[in-house]
Amino acid sequence: MLLTTPCKICGQDMATTWQPGHPAPTHHPECDTHPAEEKVRAPHPRLGQLAHAAHRATLLMARAAPTAADSPQWVEFDQACADLHTIQRRVLHVDLPKAAMYYATACGWPVFPLKPGGKAPLTPRCFKDASRDPGQVAAWWGEHPEANIGLLCGEHFAVIDVDVPYIENQWWDIAADEGLHVYALAATASGGTHAYILPADGPAKNGVGVFGPKIDYRTTGGYVVAPYSRRADGPVWSWQIPPANVIQPAKKAG
Repeated sequence: MLLTTPCKICGQDMATTWQPGHPAPTHHPECDTHPAEEKVRAPHPRLGQLAHAAHRATLLMARAAPTAADSPQWVEFDQACADLHTIQRRVLHVDLPKAAMYYATACGWPVFPLKPGGKAPLTPRCFKDASRDPGQVAAWWGEHPEANIGLLCGEHFAVIDVDVPYIENQWWDIAADEGLHVYALAATASGGTHAYILPADGPAKNGVGVFGPKIDYRTTGGYVVAPYSRRADGPVWSWQIPPANVIQPAKKAG
């Protein structure tokens, strides 16, 4: 699958071919650093636990996909997902007002508040109220500090919404067949995947089952729940592969 993601060392976008189930690239080969420098850059240990749990769940999902729905492989995958959600609750309990402000100002994405623990909009006009204005964002999350974050689709990115994990292999095959170029991947609170692509690379309209059963599409007139939002019963939305600069207008402008 074609993937563009920012290099963790130089910060510039890098385009690569990635095989799901394998570790995603983190930096340009030419940006490779000395081991001593890598030690300085090492993340907090709990973030390492999160990365390990996410990678394990991805590998188990690929192993379980060809098997029957009640196979031991799926039982093992379900347990891995439960473990991942437990770590997510501990590590990714992000300050939602700060996350909303980051998306609006640092990324340049219009945002709007969703009901705490859910997906329903808090504003009267739903995604039509989405804003990147810092004052508006501060007012919304000042009034509703536990509000989840809605991201407007169709302006800077469109999203392929893979509803459930057991069709991931089907999704990867479709992505390869369609020649889709992915610019970010997010895990949903229900165990599905959001694949961020350029609006020009996908269909012109939103739709259900656009790329196959339980694979929907969100573009102009649609929205998705942003990573760091959390469901009422605990699981969170989280980045699997961080967004490339090309879909972040604030970073492109900088």
